[in-house]
Amino acid sequence: MSKLGRNDPCYCGSGKKYKHCCLGKTPRPVATADSALADAQPYSHPSGVPYVDDGLDEVVQDLIEEAEQRTADTPLDRAYDLAADAWDAVGRERVDLARRALAESPDCVDAYNALAAEAATPQEAIVLYEQALAAADRVLGTDWWQLHPIRDWTEPLAVEDVLDTRRGLARAYMELGRDEEAVEQLRTVMAFDPEDYDAVRYDYLEALLRADRDDEAMELLHTHAASLSALWPYARALLTYRRDGDTLWARRALVDALAANPVAAVHLLGKQLPPELAMPAETGLFDPNVDAAGTADRLTDVWQRTPGAMEWLQTFFDAGPDAHLDDVERGDGPVLCLTPTDVVAYVRCPHCDRKTKPRKRDVAVLVEPDDLVVARLSCRHCEDCNVLSILTRDVDKGAKAVAKSRGLDIAGRDYVLLGIVDPQVAEQRPTGSQDATWAHEHLRRWSDEIRLLEELREQLGLDDFDDVDDGDGEGVTDDAGVIDVPYSLRPS
Repeated sequence: MSKLGRNDPCYCGSGKKYKHCCLGKTPRPVATADSALADAQPYSHPSGVPYVDDGLDEVVQDLIEEAEQRTADTPLDRAYDLAADAWDAVGRERVDLARRALAESPDCVDAYNALAAEAATPQEAIVLYEQALAAADRVLGTDWWQLHPIRDWTEPLAVEDVLDTRRGLARAYMELGRDEEAVEQLRTVMAFDPEDYDAVRYDYLEALLRADRDDEAMELLHTHAASLSALWPYARALLTYRRDGDTLWARRALVDALAANPVAAVHLLGKQLPPELAMPAETGLFDPNVDAAGTADRLTDVWQRTPGAMEWLQTFFDAGPDAHLDDVERGDGPVLCLTPTDVVAYVRCPHCDRKTKPRKRDVAVLVEPDDLVVARLSCRHCEDCNVLSILTRDVDKGAKAVAKSRGLDIAGRDYVLLGIVDPQVAEQRPTGSQDATWAHEHLRRWSDEIRLLEELREQLGLDDFDDVDDGDGEGVTDDAGVIDVPYSLRPS
């Protein structure tokens, strides 16, 4: 079994991080293992079946052995015990315990952090955080960071506390508008821990936006693209708007953000939450309502001081599903039907339900901000309705492959499908720099676009779609304009 990490929940059940609870402490002795088990409450599985362990969990045994090897007989050890107790307390009690810790040893970094957390002003907090960094230099040595540039989880406890110190220092700097200094502190933490185990990236993104370091902020969004918070899509929408203005790409990014968490927009706009937008509370680690409020707290200032951004957000929020992203020229090409699965609207035509024919087509893909590539994709064609069905996974795979062959990195970049290259000349496609020009010359833009009904999309994976209808006799699809469909083509 793997060792407990410093930031994992403590094994004692307190609910606090291990580093702020039992790390470095000697467990209280018990008379016998039997007496300890006798005092313990039996665990009941949710099924109702009681569970009684035959002994201590392997993780607990490892931790006890590790703790027994440490003795709290040095001033610094005793100081860290008191600092850990300080984090359990609040207000005056926390301050008293932290001061007692520093009385034991002025080198206890965590005690300075506890005092800074209770500081009355950001200026006072900064002084305490700076004292914490000085204490860390005394404990570790000033050259420790040069000798250990990347986190490897064997570092002393003081190193973990320094990461907390720099994060707290950055928050204090941001409260005072010293955003460049906050960026430097958080950049140092991210460089030491590029995997970002402590989720510092959220503070780092906020600091970069406040400091108007838009390129670095966008790079951070791409690096940690899998982040769940609504902070990510709303920051991306704002950055795209600041870069391009009210363009197709900015609008698509904003629609993605609104789809991810509309409540965050309510908070950003300072509105009352409409009942229809209320999201169910989550009891797990991630609550979208809390995330929405936190996103607004971090972004409201930068949205408000970006000229036109709040009005832009208001317009799209008010329009809702009726918002049109852009007016795009239509052509004489086939009707596009992007499908997330081959279960429906792919092998059979979404309009006439006849079996479609497999085809290869050269699809023109416009990649943000203005790169055009041509991807040869497998698709299905209904010749009677002139509907071309393409799987979204094939679009993503094909677009990435052809972009890579052209030396383009499209990771984190949006893209749309403009149409197909005329099949009669597709075999004549040249290679090299003139490829985009040739594609434009022979482009047959989509004549229309259809998409699956939302009701159907929610039921994908079920076997029976026969009862799904939009009320207009068109079966499993809605009519929709090219590109102005309010969802992104980028895969989720």
